[in-house]
Amino acid sequence: MFYRVNMADFSVKQEDRPQYQGLGGRALSSRIIAAEVDSNVHALSAENKLIFVTGLLTGTGAPNTGRMSLGAKSPLTGTIKESNVGGSMGYKLGRLGVRGIIVEGLPAEEGDLYVLHISAAGGFLHALPELRGLNIYDTVAKLQERFGSEVAIGCIGSAGENKMASACVGFTDMEGVPSHQAGRGGIGAVMGSKSLKALVCDDGGAENVRCVDEAAFRRGAQKLAKALLMHPATGQAIPPAGREVLKRIINEPDLLGCSEDDHAGSRLLLETTNEPEGRVGHSCLPGCLIGCAHSHNNKKKLRPKRGETETCWGFGPNLGINNLEDVALMNRLCDDYGVDAIEMAVSLGIVTEAGVAAFGDGKAAVGLIQEVGKATYLG
Repeated sequence: MFYRVNMADFSVKQEDRPQYQGLGGRALSSRIIAAEVDSNVHALSAENKLIFVTGLLTGTGAPNTGRMSLGAKSPLTGTIKESNVGGSMGYKLGRLGVRGIIVEGLPAEEGDLYVLHISAAGGFLHALPELRGLNIYDTVAKLQERFGSEVAIGCIGSAGENKMASACVGFTDMEGVPSHQAGRGGIGAVMGSKSLKALVCDDGGAENVRCVDEAAFRRGAQKLAKALLMHPATGQAIPPAGREVLKRIINEPDLLGCSEDDHAGSRLLLETTNEPEGRVGHSCLPGCLIGCAHSHNNKKKLRPKRGETETCWGFGPNLGINNLEDVALMNRLCDDYGVDAIEMAVSLGIVTEAGVAAFGDGKAAVGLIQEVGKATYLG
């Protein structure tokens, strides 16, 4: 089942798309964009479409199959973009039998912001103008007050509302924390252009996904689970160390993209991020057996952000910054504003090289990201 949402007349309709049977994830989102969006349209125009799709096995309970894909013509590259994200949204949509959501058109007037609510009762658009100007963490808190703490939420922050080319869509994890980002390519800007502030999914009352041969499916799922748990990487190296194990491997032959003087600092950051008391393992979605997502514990409270390999490198060694508190804060700010942390880290490297800030100055880097949140000229 697909939902087609028209932001011009605010209609939400269910439809079948038999031509897409057998497709999921990137293949499905990109196929829809290729079929329905002219390559010459402006990415922020009414003619562009925003696609949310699940995978072929999403919602079935098979291990590591709960991610989802977002697609659109990218305002950053001008090409078809797919952004893949974890969290609980994909699993809940899958349990409801939703294969995809196609958002098209624009409201006749900019003003109100809208929330698309999907449940067993159907799909409905709600006008919630009070969400305007809120960043992702505050938006999630407001929506949880209205729709309940068990729903999955995907929403944009100020970057998406301002249609920034690196804007993301933030998704909640299984604990209700918006720690997962559908980034790269400006998908959040497309969502903002359509005045769609959030997607909310409530799978309460949904029946379990039925398989043609339940016994055969269980055997296959068990075989996949065993393979993941027995593998040297997914079963042994990554769970205790997180995705930073990749950074260690890259750093061994001095392949990190930073100056020679920064390698000592990168090793210090690696040692700090791998201290057991500073990290807690998380699964990024229902059914994930690897648990590669981690949070930084800053002694006062758990900072709800799972730092990824590229992000820890980009805000750390790439900028000559060795303070994990600064790295975690920059990561958190990007998640709250809804801007891609990898693109932000590379941009900070460029402006730092140009002399706007000094390498190693974590406070200056934090200040530059805050300019993005304020939508200033520099930001």
